[in-house]
Amino acid sequence: MVSKSKATTNIIVDLNGKYDNKKVVSTVNLKNWKKTHIALTDALVTKDVTKEHITLILEVLDNNNQVILEPFHSNVDSVEDVNVSFTESGSDYQSSEITRNQILKEIEEAKRLNTDITFESWASGLSQRYEAIRQVMDRDFPNGWAGIEFSLSVMKILNIAECNLPFAGIMLARSGGLKTLGLDMLVPWPLIYHTRKFNPRAFVTHNTAVESEEALRKIDLLPRIRFKLLTTPELSTIFSANEDELLETVGIITSILDGRGYTSDSGVHGQRGYHGNYHFVWVGASVDIPHRVHKLLSTLGPKLYCPMTR
Repeated sequence: MVSKSKATTNIIVDLNGKYDNKKVVSTVNLKNWKKTHIALTDALVTKDVTKEHITLILEVLDNNNQVILEPFHSNVDSVEDVNVSFTESGSDYQSSEITRNQILKEIEEAKRLNTDITFESWASGLSQRYEAIRQVMDRDFPNGWAGIEFSLSVMKILNIAECNLPFAGIMLARSGGLKTLGLDMLVPWPLIYHTRKFNPRAFVTHNTAVESEEALRKIDLLPRIRFKLLTTPELSTIFSANEDELLETVGIITSILDGRGYTSDSGVHGQRGYHGNYHFVWVGASVDIPHRVHKLLSTLGPKLYCPMTR
C-alpha cells in the first residue's frame, strides 16, 4: 500500500508467453501521465519486451487511466498496486484464425447438444451470458460497455427473420474512449468482416489492373460482406476526403444501404455489380464527424445512426 500524498502507486505487468512469466514493476505519476509512460517503457525495455508489445501495453494503460487514477481522487487513505497481465501469442490475425476455428467447433457442438431446447431455456441462457459479459466489462473496462452492447446488438440484427434492410451505425467517442474495443473483440467471429481502411469504390471494383470478371468478383467487397457484420474501427480517412469524393462516397453508401445490391458502369469494364438480397449490417467508429460531412450524410435519411458511446 502507498500513501496518496506521495501521488504514486505501482503498476505490475505480468509478462506471459515468450517472456517466461517475467514481472515488470513501474510507478504511476499522478501529476504527469507522460512520466508514467516513460517509467513503464524503460522498465519494459530492461525485460527485452519488443516495441510492438510495449505499444500494446501502453494502449491498455491509456484505456484504463481513469480506473488507475480514480483512487487518488477518492477519499481512501491508500491505493493498491495495479496488476496488468500481458500474453504474447503471435499476430492478431494468426490468433483470430485459430479462435475462429474454435468458435465454429463450439457452435456445432452447441447445436448438437441443444436440438430440442425450449424457448424459455434459450432465453434464460442468453440472459446469463449477457450478464456474464457485462460483469467482465464492468470489472476490466468500466467505460467500454456501451460500445460492446451496441456492437453485439447490431450483429444480432442478422438473426432477425425476414429482415433484409441493412443497418449502419457509427460510434462516436473521444480518443481512448474504448469505442473500438467491442469491434476488435468481435474479429474472430465467423460472421464478421473486419477492415481498418477501405475505399467505397471497393464494393464493386473497376480496377484497370484486373482483366477477368472472375478475378474482379474475388476482390469485390459487396459479396464478401453479404449477410455479415462489417466493422470499420476508423472512419476518419473517409471523412477527411474532399467534397467531391465525399459526394461520391455518400452516393455509393446510400445505394448499398438499400440492401438490393449495387451496379455501376465504367469505360474499362462496362457495367458491373450485384442485384438481389445483399443484406448486411455495419458498425464503424470515429472521434467525431465534421459538420460538412454531417450535411452530406443527411441525404441518407434514417439509415445511419450515430450513438455516443462515451
